[in-house]
Amino acid sequence: MFSHRQKTQTLLNPPDYIPLPSSPIGIYIHVPFCRKACYYCDFYFSVRKSWMESYTQALLEEIKAWEPWLKAQAVRTVYFGGGTPSWLSFRLLQKIMDALQRCTIWQPVEITLEANPEDITRENLLFWRDLGINRLSLGVQSLSDEILQLLGRKATADITRRAIELIGGVGWENWSVDVIFAVPGQTISLMAQELRYLAEKIQVPHISLYGLTIEPRTVLYKKQLRGRFEAISDEAYAEMYLFIHDFLGRYGYEHYEVSNWSRAGFHSRHNLAYWEGKPYVGLGPSAHSYISPYRWWNKPDLREYMKQAVNIEVEKIDRREMVLEWFMLRFRLSREIRWEDIPISQESLQNLKFCASSWVERGWVKLSSQGISILPYGWLWLDTILKEVLELVVHAA
Repeated sequence: MFSHRQKTQTLLNPPDYIPLPSSPIGIYIHVPFCRKACYYCDFYFSVRKSWMESYTQALLEEIKAWEPWLKAQAVRTVYFGGGTPSWLSFRLLQKIMDALQRCTIWQPVEITLEANPEDITRENLLFWRDLGINRLSLGVQSLSDEILQLLGRKATADITRRAIELIGGVGWENWSVDVIFAVPGQTISLMAQELRYLAEKIQVPHISLYGLTIEPRTVLYKKQLRGRFEAISDEAYAEMYLFIHDFLGRYGYEHYEVSNWSRAGFHSRHNLAYWEGKPYVGLGPSAHSYISPYRWWNKPDLREYMKQAVNIEVEKIDRREMVLEWFMLRFRLSREIRWEDIPISQESLQNLKFCASSWVERGWVKLSSQGISILPYGWLWLDTILKEVLELVVHAA
């Protein structure tokens, strides 16, 4: 959809022309190690545990290289993603945390660690908490062995349930689970059973639900090409998505973003910063960063990363794309967008309001005199909404 990008430029060192952030920042750290490939996943990773030491050393060098940017504003959130960050040893995690504290204005309110069920032990939970990690994101995906096998997950349903219950038993307050829906063979009845367990029995503070998509270069994609796997229909996808919205709403969860539901006070602050267009620095192979008007990313190559930590591609975002991305990110949120905050001309704003009146008739959005908010049904049509916004922006340019 967004084709108006500047050409990228490959650099071996942090470029001086990227401005220092003017507001508090987030840090994302990509830990590119997994024990095996899940069949649906296209994230960059390696199974070479023996490379963890060299990766960590390269990461420490990269943190040091970006120190001027990391010390320009306070760090408010840190997110260890992957891959499987919970697979890192205590010693390596401690090294990374020590480097972050040395090279930043260290004032985080939220430090998240992604974890797999097989890594959830009492010892690990207590160590992570003592290290300063105050939020976990657990990759549950399903509580059905049949679906877990179809997705290529390592943990069984029993291991996953034990992990969930141990997190609560150790007293973690802020944590989240990831669940995949729209999997062939998955029924609404089965989804209701799993969500009731998570929302009623466990009372997980935050639940992320992602519809299964078949990405190129994944095992499921190859199976689909060979006729051995078929995704569910768009109609079945929409039915399950709207069911989840209604079901979790009855348990007091706010559907605050396309794929995220939360109890009061437990929104993901790090991810909200992305959707609000705030600056963040990504570290590790394949990690992305953003400080307006520049976006840059590390190449997804662990071998090269370990040789030269800072090897990035940079692009400057032009005015038109900045507007498009503004809409793309804000329309992911359920909160009302005030008309006065929308960064377009008055003429374009009037055209947008006219366009949005047809979205109201279709049940996609809600309008008020102050602004516009996307409804759950509208999220199912978000690509169409953004295409119409694109037309407005192109004609106004």
